[in-house]
Amino acid sequence: MKIFALIENISNEYGGPANSLPNMLEAIRSELSIESLVYSISSSKDERNEFIERFSIPWIRCQKIGFDKIKYSHELNYKLSIDLNNDDLLFSNNLWNYPAFLAAQLSRKKDIPHIISIRGSLYPWSLGQSNIIKKIAWNFFQKKSLQQASLIHVTCSDEYKAVRDLGITSPIAIVPHGINYDDYQNLPKKSNAIEYLGLNQNKKYILFMSRLHKKKGLDLLLELWPELVDKFPDWCLLIVGPDYSNYTDSISKLAIENDIVHNIKTLGMLTGDKKKCVLAASEFFVLPTYTENFGVVIGEALAAGLPVITTTGTPWSEIGSHNCGKYINLSKENVSQALQEMMSMEEKPFNIMSDNAKLLIKNNYSWSAQAIKFGQALDFVLTKKPAPDVVFLYKEKPANHIL
Repeated sequence: MKIFALIENISNEYGGPANSLPNMLEAIRSELSIESLVYSISSSKDERNEFIERFSIPWIRCQKIGFDKIKYSHELNYKLSIDLNNDDLLFSNNLWNYPAFLAAQLSRKKDIPHIISIRGSLYPWSLGQSNIIKKIAWNFFQKKSLQQASLIHVTCSDEYKAVRDLGITSPIAIVPHGINYDDYQNLPKKSNAIEYLGLNQNKKYILFMSRLHKKKGLDLLLELWPELVDKFPDWCLLIVGPDYSNYTDSISKLAIENDIVHNIKTLGMLTGDKKKCVLAASEFFVLPTYTENFGVVIGEALAAGLPVITTTGTPWSEIGSHNCGKYINLSKENVSQALQEMMSMEEKPFNIMSDNAKLLIKNNYSWSAQAIKFGQALDFVLTKKPAPDVVFLYKEKPANHIL
């Protein structure tokens, strides 16, 4: 058996799935001896993924035709139709567009299992974005695909509830993502990292690292920042990630208008050594996001020993219970208060948070453990016998919901 993983995009700039999917596939290969292939839609043959390259996972990039939102690819249909065998398994990692439609169609046509990882796509906030397109897709194929799936993969109980609230009764496995803890140990010294990145040694740095998108709460953070700089002029906000919404120009304008050019820096998308340096250079991490099904970047920051400020829109309540940051309801006032408390914190309690952050990831979020859980999910798909160590929640009476 091979796992055929479908995803609309898996280049480095794509965010969490570009990290979590290849790491999960590699852990499955290591723990379960199951090989996999990744199929994605590509606009360029030059796209790269550092984890696919590291693990030598076969990656088939298929050319897109037509509108970007639809992600249609005749090449994807052709190659999958030829490559899939009856003993293989389809593992799709997006909703609403052609790869999601094709996976469901081929699963029925070839009578092979289909696991769908929804990756936060069914939270109410996410459903509210591009609402008309999603309503059309829901009625055309998406609801049927989910309802006929062999298994739906979610990463937390809130995501499970989001699926059930839409009336979907397919089996669900809750399996979190993992974090490569060892990748974030032995980081460069702070002063060396700051020098490598060309930053000011006299500043203290707060890190925002994610897609530059409204969903991530970046608008709110930027609105607050000039006021915070007045109180904390020695601090600088580092903004790291791919820009899909023309934020970079807006940030430059904000910096000039508020005379905070030296208190806010955009560094673009960083990987490898540069990513490690920006983590090493920073005092703590902030992601005031509206919603995340997991938030891989949060786990990476914690593994690096950065206390984290994030919201109840993420499944990271352990940040509060393990004293490794601030876990808050999303509001301008709460984000401002949390930032000011962290920026004012003395060294000893700050160091305790840092140590707690590392221990949380080391003890609870290995990829090996998640791969074993996912393997039990595969057993369920193939044998219909759920395993005790995976949370399977299915066939309850669904709540009423109209999309």
